[in-house]
Amino acid sequence: MELLKGPFKDIIPVLVAMKKSSGYKYNNIKQYYELDNFLYQQGITKMTKGIFQIAIINEDNEILKKQRYYCLENLNVVLNMLGLVEISMHKILFKSKEKFIARILTREEIKLLFKRIDLNSKKEKGKTKTMYPILFRLLYSNGLRISEALSLEKEAYDIKKGVLLIKLSKNNITRNVVLSTTMKKIFDIYYKKIMLNNDNKIFNISYSKVHNFFQKNIIELSLEPCRLHDLRHIYAVYALNKLLKMYEEQKAIYMLSISMGHSSIESTAYYLHLTQEHIKEMQKRSKKTNS
Repeated sequence: MELLKGPFKDIIPVLVAMKKSSGYKYNNIKQYYELDNFLYQQGITKMTKGIFQIAIINEDNEILKKQRYYCLENLNVVLNMLGLVEISMHKILFKSKEKFIARILTREEIKLLFKRIDLNSKKEKGKTKTMYPILFRLLYSNGLRISEALSLEKEAYDIKKGVLLIKLSKNNITRNVVLSTTMKKIFDIYYKKIMLNNDNKIFNISYSKVHNFFQKNIIELSLEPCRLHDLRHIYAVYALNKLLKMYEEQKAIYMLSISMGHSSIESTAYYLHLTQEHIKEMQKRSKKTNS
């Protein structure tokens, strides 16, 4: 990392030390270096009133403006603690990034999607011909993250029990995924075939190839935009809907949380709202179809 030369050369090291002492893995140090270096290039080496105007107001790049603004806020906290003069700032409200709304396919759309996946898989050459139908069904039927599926090694599968061991996934959570009778049947056939290969991975393929193949099928079917990760959301919605018919709400959410490898029930509770919205949407579509 380059040497600090600007007005915050003595303050930034203090801020970083404070964050680290609090247990943070402070990875955005580059943002503070960028701010300090930018001001130095502007000829500013001491704390002045013009810092906010030059670094924030005069900046056209919205990403840099937001980044520098929050850096200055944090630096002001340190300046205040040290009893030094703070940078004069006025409040700026930045637009929050729009959250992508999960696309939940209907049962009919799911059938069409897998029919198309099977059809296009037959046109593939080599290992993907048999890999794609299994991989996408695994993502859909068990809610695996694509990163989890692509990290699976052959030893992770207990063919007798039909159980996949997902090791240290997101949030360092390890969990068992039990395949349904139908999924186990087709997965076993695929698994026995790849056991003859030298590859250690169950799905030895890049994320980009899987993503591109998935999007090709979505486009060909003229479906609304749908991400590969939405297969996990689709699993969650249908699984939760089924669990709510058998158990009370809290228990259903807890069981789904375990199944999906969430670190907290709060993360899973999101699907309760998504499930309710999905049911309403399905009811609307059904009325239109029958009218």
